[in-house]
Amino acid sequence: QYEHVLLSTREDTIIEGIRAMHFTRVAQEIKARLAKENVLQNDFRDKVKDATISDLKVLVKDDVKVHLNVKKQLTRHLDLCTDIYEKKKANDFKIQLEMEADILHSQNFDDIVSYIHTMICRCEPNKYRPLQLLCLLSTANNGLTREYYELLCRSFLQAYGYENIPLLYKLEQLHLFHVKRSCDIP
Repeated sequence: QYEHVLLSTREDTIIEGIRAMHFTRVAQEIKARLAKENVLQNDFRDKVKDATISDLKVLVKDDVKVHLNVKKQLTRHLDLCTDIYEKKKANDFKIQLEMEADILHSQNFDDIVSYIHTMICRCEPNKYRPLQLLCLLSTANNGLTREYYELLCRSFLQAYGYENIPLLYKLEQLHLFHVKRSCDIP
């Protein structure tokens, strides 16, 4: 269904420059690279006009190969930017961001739990979305009360299957999704 693209800095020179950038700056960086590529393409055209046959062989061997590789990389990154931008515009992405912000600011706890529980009960196609929110909620609150933990854990297992017990166990061991200890409760 999805094609996995492995971006290697050895083969992809663009990824090194944009790896740690915020998404909004990546598009600007790719535009700058495209402008630079257009300048190089114009320089290449100027070289071809006055070139001898031996010069053309060298140009084709070196410049054309590099130019085609960079064009392929830029196309790949533009496609990835388009996909990310489309997903970022989606309404559920905005709601997810709002929920994450509320979790981090310790606001609307009951609404957040209700939203996550609703996601689980509706069998969100990507089971990791509610799981991410569960882990963030648990981590931000130093665990969940036993009541909420059992409710969400039971709902998750009923919705996504009991084969996820090892997953929940591992998250509990890592203290990403766990019950508040009695000494932690204020």
